[in-house]
Amino acid sequence: MSKLFDELKRRKIFKVAAVYAVVSWLVIQVATAVTPALQLPTWTPSLVVVLLLLGFIPTLIAAWAYELTPEGIKLDSASQSSVHIPAPQHQTLIYVMLVLLLIAVGLQIADRFLLNTAPVTNPSSSESAITDVLRFSLPVSEGQPLYLGGKDARHGRPAATSLAFSNDGRLLVYSAWEPLSRGERSRLYSRPLDQERARAIDGTEGGSSPFLSADNNWIGFYVDNALRRIPLTGGIAQTIVASTESDSFELYGASWGDNNSIVYADQVPGSAAAPRIGLYLVEASGGSGSLLADPGESQGQFNSYTQPHMLPGGESLLFQGMAGSGAPERAEIIALDIASGTQTSLLSNAMNPRYVAETGHLLFMRQGLLMAVGFDPAGLTLMGEPVVIVENVMQALNMRNFNWNTGVGQLAISAAGHLVYSRGGVTATGTTTMVRVTVDGHAEPLNSISQSTPVASYMRLSPDGTRLAFQSVSAEGASVHVHDLVRNVSQRMNIGGFWSGTPAWSPDNESLLMNSDREDNVSNIYRLRVDGSDERPERLAPSDQIQGMQSMSADGVIAYLQNGDIWTLPPGGEPAPLFTSDAIEAFATFSSDGRWLAYTSATTESFGEADLYIRPYPGLGSAILVAGRSSAPAWSRDGTRLYFLERNPDTSIVRMMVADITDDVPSPVRSLIDPWPYFTTVTSRNYDVLEDGSFITSIASSQGNNDTEAGIAMAEELAVSELQVVFNFFELLGRQSQ
Repeated sequence: MSKLFDELKRRKIFKVAAVYAVVSWLVIQVATAVTPALQLPTWTPSLVVVLLLLGFIPTLIAAWAYELTPEGIKLDSASQSSVHIPAPQHQTLIYVMLVLLLIAVGLQIADRFLLNTAPVTNPSSSESAITDVLRFSLPVSEGQPLYLGGKDARHGRPAATSLAFSNDGRLLVYSAWEPLSRGERSRLYSRPLDQERARAIDGTEGGSSPFLSADNNWIGFYVDNALRRIPLTGGIAQTIVASTESDSFELYGASWGDNNSIVYADQVPGSAAAPRIGLYLVEASGGSGSLLADPGESQGQFNSYTQPHMLPGGESLLFQGMAGSGAPERAEIIALDIASGTQTSLLSNAMNPRYVAETGHLLFMRQGLLMAVGFDPAGLTLMGEPVVIVENVMQALNMRNFNWNTGVGQLAISAAGHLVYSRGGVTATGTTTMVRVTVDGHAEPLNSISQSTPVASYMRLSPDGTRLAFQSVSAEGASVHVHDLVRNVSQRMNIGGFWSGTPAWSPDNESLLMNSDREDNVSNIYRLRVDGSDERPERLAPSDQIQGMQSMSADGVIAYLQNGDIWTLPPGGEPAPLFTSDAIEAFATFSSDGRWLAYTSATTESFGEADLYIRPYPGLGSAILVAGRSSAPAWSRDGTRLYFLERNPDTSIVRMMVADITDDVPSPVRSLIDPWPYFTTVTSRNYDVLEDGSFITSIASSQGNNDTEAGIAMAEELAVSELQVVFNFFELLGRQSQ
């Protein structure tokens, strides 16, 4: 053994190993320091380490086989055992090692104390000397493609909170969905920031909208119309709230207080016809929620209380109140004292509140901007004026589905002072192409209006067929337009309000009837002359209830929706329900000959699978079933045919159907255009019928439509695949709010 040791010393194996170790350490430190600055992949330092380890053994083998001599590098066998490198060369080697060691130590000192950069592998450590803001991007998934959100991201962008951040800033939890699933195949994932890949959390299949307990031991989430929890470290999911009123309550938010109670938002029982979203309190261990706040008590100002945020101590909370029109300017952030039920309005044109106890700020969203203002949680009062902190934060406004305008911002903040968010601001306004569709399914652009219309829906031809009224939707709200098909010119109707739409023509072609929220913060029906001679629209049936304009009969009877029933307003008469039922009626449509009323009816449990009926009118004889799982009925111009849309419950593919109405009996329905690949929604008829039986409708050209291949591709184009991380966000917050 001593001979081997002497031989290793003679061949300088130990010195070579020491020099290699020092040089390797120096290279690793340089790679770690320059990777963020040069925006190299995060795996670059790991690759350097692997390469150096692979080179260690070959270096020692070379040192054994070769020797440094005064004549150069030679095979060891070629040199005499008694010949050694002179002492000065030994000293030179030692000097080189010392210089390399001093350089490495100097780099470490500069990196930690002069350059103010934080170690990438432990950015949230309390010992870290972070004094500046560090930003970088993080993919939702490495390897397999995943998109942020759950079923709320059906059209690409999520409408519900999809991100949660651990208190120590080391772990992200988010919901994500697989490609080609339109948000259906989703689950929760955990992503340690010092690791390259996210880990799927078993037991959360189909889950979305995660939120963490105050002690970070539990993850709360939504799945299958239930509220559940699962240990952060993994385990069996437990039910908190087994059944909810709304089948979309994952959109409305939840918050886990430090007193181990949870506040969540859900539909108020008995309000299915005109849904109200209230706040409920439940113990984190599970049970039935107790109603804390009902927007029905706001005198019509709000119809939803959502996105709750518990304040420290669990005695009060913040939430957002939204009007039925969804107008962001009318949204308010409200503080609620849980014991007394006292509400205090704090901010207007503000949504999605959260309190940052570490800095004393109330953060909120305002149309794509993350803003902050000082806040006293004890007195529930603001301090100072709001300021912009981060721009272009994704917010669920101007969404394709009106009910998904939740105002949620895609962000999460850790108590350690870090921020994660998704870029995107308010959803960009989509565009549609107006088309004329023949009975054999051939489509061609209508005319110049086809190229200049934001999302157009509720197309309605005037009785004489010369003008087309439609609703146009943008980030500024909804408005009604009239297009002259003969002169090829358009005009916007001056109605007012944030959300005005669902137009219907009067029989004389002179007036339009429509919805508007222009008065009392509630959508009612109005009449306005098309020639603009009215000083202001006429409110026809003033009510504090939401109304939905449907159609007008040949003799001037107006049909509209209120509280899930069909109401009528005869000329010079008083409004009254046409009939009442426990079901929810919609799509009330008079035939042009005045003999029939078509409508759909559905239970609260099967609103998306309504049945289509016709009734004789006037007189209201027995209802006649035309077809099941159908919507959007429209009559031919002579009243002898009824067109409607049928949706396949398995594929969601839509097709145009038709039934002949002869001898007071509908014929067996038949398919006319299959599929119907045009812009459709569950609650609106976005087409009308021309004299020759062709159709006017629109193609959604900038947002996914239905579950067609094009729609799926468009949804994935709009989907979120990347997150933005801001380390030491509190430093930015402090600077911006001064």
